[in-house]
Amino acid sequence: MIDPSSEEGLRAAGFEGFVSVGALRESGLDPVPERRGVYLLLAEASAEPPRFLPVSPAGGGLAATESPIDLEERWVPGAVVLYVGRADGKATLRSRIGQFLDFGRGMRVGHRDGRAVWQIPRSAGFVICWQAISGKSAWGRRRAVLE
Repeated sequence: MIDPSSEEGLRAAGFEGFVSVGALRESGLDPVPERRGVYLLLAEASAEPPRFLPVSPAGGGLAATESPIDLEERWVPGAVVLYVGRADGKATLRSRIGQFLDFGRGMRVGHRDGRAVWQIPRSAGFVICWQAISGKSAWGRRRAVLE
């Protein structure tokens, strides 16, 4: 079982990276492997929901925007993992994380999942970690993380 409540628990489960969104953008994704796997977007735990931006900066602008009131109502107190993504088939962790970050910067790319996280101010400080997999589907590993 994976303990997603701490970096130590995630490292013990085989996750690595733990690089901020801002640092990944600056590095051109250098530390991210060209392998299949799962990745997590992490934030510091907070009992209070963040103040969500009224319009998302993500690709699609208004089309990517969700109601801040709805987002506040769905906020899970103490949430650390904000998004669980996967890279499967021909996609690699580097390509999927790159699309995810590009979408968050306003580019129209083939990655709309997790769009609500970009309505949280200071998203460049969020941390991304990943776990490369081999010989099995990233779907199964993603499901294990979510359970």
